[in-house]
Amino acid sequence: VVSSSYASEATYAFPFSKIPRQENGTLSSPVISSTMPASVKSSVACTSVVTNPQQRNLNTKTCQFPGCGKGARGASGHCIAHGGGRRCQKPGCQKGAEGRTIYCKAHGGGRRCEFLGCTKSAEGRTDHCIAHGGGRRCSNDGCSRAARGRSGLCIRHGGGKRCQQEKCTKSAEGHSGLCISHGGGRRCQFPECAKGAQGSTKFCKAHGGGKRCTFLGCTKGAEGSTPYCKGHGGGKRCLFEGGGVCPKSVHGGTQYCVAHGGGKRCAISDCTKSARGRTEYCVRHGGGKRCRFDGCVKSAQGSTDFCKAHGGGKRCSWGLPDSSFGIGDGSCCSSEG
Repeated sequence: VVSSSYASEATYAFPFSKIPRQENGTLSSPVISSTMPASVKSSVACTSVVTNPQQRNLNTKTCQFPGCGKGARGASGHCIAHGGGRRCQKPGCQKGAEGRTIYCKAHGGGRRCEFLGCTKSAEGRTDHCIAHGGGRRCSNDGCSRAARGRSGLCIRHGGGKRCQQEKCTKSAEGHSGLCISHGGGRRCQFPECAKGAQGSTKFCKAHGGGKRCTFLGCTKGAEGSTPYCKGHGGGKRCLFEGGGVCPKSVHGGTQYCVAHGGGKRCAISDCTKSARGRTEYCVRHGGGKRCRFDGCVKSAQGSTDFCKAHGGGKRCSWGLPDSSFGIGDGSCCSSEG
């Protein structure tokens, strides 16, 4: 008995006019050449040989961006990072769309974190975001932070891209290869401001960018994952004597406030004060902003560029039109009679 596929091929390749009948009236099976199955097999083999190189060529396409070795997406000739594949449909966004959605992770695309009330995206093959334990964790002993890049370490322990500036150990932001302090990442759009933009905004914290403090009447930026600024209890608090004793906020990468040893310390030996600004010294030893008056070595006061002796800091407002000091009806100074 010949299979249906072979029988269909036989009707086209080997037509016959009449099927011979046997003496009892039954039909005899047609005689089909033995060369036909071989020809069918050979055609199948030829098609498999032709399709395999095409599949290899499709899988080995690389991004056309100079120096990039990632795989190209779609007909664009570029990887997702350089504009290939489907793009996010949010106006003004140039990132790639995630999963079967039309948005990137930042705008709600892809899988979301299953933690109750969380709207962030799930990381890696887990069901939670980085803040709730998703993604790969730092391989350093006792560290529960998320690992960055292929290093298996978090940013604090050297993971991810590092700043290319000499002697800088901070992480690089964006495609610049520099940290925020040295010009990396997105910059503040406020005129003449060189600070980094915060969050998904176009401005730094000083000019209204990032999350703001939710305390009534406060316009400062919120600290950490809290909804308040440092002055209203936001951010991490000092852990002096186990915590709960000092209400001040921590400084730098430490667990203490400046008064209890937190933040950068002065580089002078036997000095226990904190270093100021981007310098390595305290105010007494030349750190922080200095007075710009010619020949003056004192520190600048407040948000000004001069010391108190040369007009810096807050000034006396006695008798000024906008001040309530020294302005009255003069009854207290009137003489009797």
